[in-house]
Amino acid sequence: MNGFVIFFTGILDYALIIQILAISVSVVVVLSPVQKNRRSMLFALLKVAALFAAEVLICALFFSLAAVWPFMRGNCFLIGYIFCIFVYAIFFCKYRPKVRLIMASALLAIIVAVLEFAVLLAKLFENLFAEGIPADWMGIIKSIMILLVPCFAFLQAKFSLGAYDNVPVSGVALTVTGSLLSAVMSFTYEGIFAAKGRFDNEHLVFTSLAFICFYIINIVAYMLIYFVCREREIVVRL
Repeated sequence: MNGFVIFFTGILDYALIIQILAISVSVVVVLSPVQKNRRSMLFALLKVAALFAAEVLICALFFSLAAVWPFMRGNCFLIGYIFCIFVYAIFFCKYRPKVRLIMASALLAIIVAVLEFAVLLAKLFENLFAEGIPADWMGIIKSIMILLVPCFAFLQAKFSLGAYDNVPVSGVALTVTGSLLSAVMSFTYEGIFAAKGRFDNEHLVFTSLAFICFYIINIVAYMLIYFVCREREIVVRL
């Protein structure tokens, strides 16, 4: 119970609220197509609100469990996002299983890369500008960088795989592998490097570049799968 109190009184700040809201919007946009009419948009807003509330509660739960299970420290929010994304994909997404898996996995990989990149960039700004320009660099940078997640979500919605029946198994394997690699890299970094407090500028720059590369690679991989599916559909129609 103390974990819930600490979460809602000291952890749930404006940056975390923006982060959870951005992820909630992204999940709904990607996994529940929104039509350009008032009814569809209203239902989408209700889904975002419900998912936001669920994510807050799940994150609070996993934050509390982190006090008992040390391996969750530093990763409790990410585990919460993974749980919410896949529960939503299983029960509230109407896409075919392969499409559902690709789109949810691709979004998850992007979320992992952006969250780690945002934290590392914020720490770099703290090292460089904390004395000259005192500001809440962690909250500001995280709030700005998290917008990269909805940007990718709207890209996924525009180039959705939902219209294609013949999605290659290799595409599923590629996307899921990218998602797993991103998650493993994040868990490893949080468990080994971040726990030891290695935050010199050179380390932060190198690791930030690694995660932004993961972000770009996952976008390219998703678009490749989309164009492969589109070309196969054209061939089938011909």
